Amino acid sequence: MRAQVTEEGVRLAWQLGAGSDPPTAIERSASGSGWSRVAPARADGSGRVVWSDVTAPAGRRVGYRLTFEGDAGTSTGGEVWLDIPARERLAIRSIGPNPAPDRAVLVLSLPGRW
Repeated sequence: MRAQVTEEGVRLAWQLGAGSDPPTAIERSASGSGWSRVAPARADGSGRVVWSDVTAPAGRRVGYRLTFEGDAGTSTGGEVWLDIPARERLAIRSIGPNPAPDRAVLVLSLPGRW
């Protein structure tokens, strides 16, 4: 199992063992809430399942796992938990004075920081 938080979201890769049941879904849980299906799971010819979550909730702890359907019923595996950092965006707070006789002052801010 490999998991990486990137600027675009979360990149996940599972390597399935020989003879394992085929995975049917990828599930996600945010901060200990219930699990929900977020994508179908398909293994490639080498038994790898690779998926990127571009909608991972920022600023939360998020878990991922695979679900499997087999003769014994539904099972889960490959569970991993990650801390997703908050996404802060730069914003212009003010520009002034207007009109500016010789210089203007540009004030920038990040969300939640005044």
